[in-house]
Amino acid sequence: TDIATGAIDAALLDPALAAEIAAAVPNTRTITAGTGLTGGGSLASDRTLAIDAATLARIGTTVEAASDTAARTSTTAVADGVLEFTAAADTSYRIDAYLIFQGDATADLKIGFTIPAGTLHLTMEGALTTVASGSDYDRFLTLASAATTVVGIAGASTPISVRVTGVIRPTSAGTVALVWAPNATGAGTGVTRLARSQLYYRAVCPPPQGAPP
Repeated sequence: TDIATGAIDAALLDPALAAEIAAAVPNTRTITAGTGLTGGGSLASDRTLAIDAATLARIGTTVEAASDTAARTSTTAVADGVLEFTAAADTSYRIDAYLIFQGDATADLKIGFTIPAGTLHLTMEGALTTVASGSDYDRFLTLASAATTVVGIAGASTPISVRVTGVIRPTSAGTVALVWAPNATGAGTGVTRLARSQLYYRAVCPPPQGAPP
């Protein structure tokens, strides 16, 4: 080492070590975030790349419940508390939820979504129940508001699945939330939303300027 400058004299090093030093990437080298990414910078410290908010909105996000809820016995439908997201104003979203429930077969389940304001058009697929007759039938049911529909429950140890798809367009920013509750008191043991239930949502982007309608 040159004492005056602190520089390493490569001629005095083991050839293999000298080769490794010569091949080392200088910390002035940079990582540049490309289109759709944020972060980056020089190698002088650890760097992180992330998908930017606009790109993430286009490819969508999945919210998954990591655990079961406590059993609900109240018949008032309230927010799930996990399966929800914050929506922007005047933006259309496509949603696709796969939900798993089990509980009191005599209580059944009422389920829906709420939005701050605006339009909501959903299709639900599951063991949908007519309140008047109590008979079960499998079909699609479209909701055009924040109303709930009734889904049949098979029993405390028999999970059922409900799929909800559709398009929502809030006119003001706020929370879009799954709401649910037992439809009736039943035996009083309640209904539980199970882990692994998921909610996928994606902002629907307008076509590029100049694109055909």
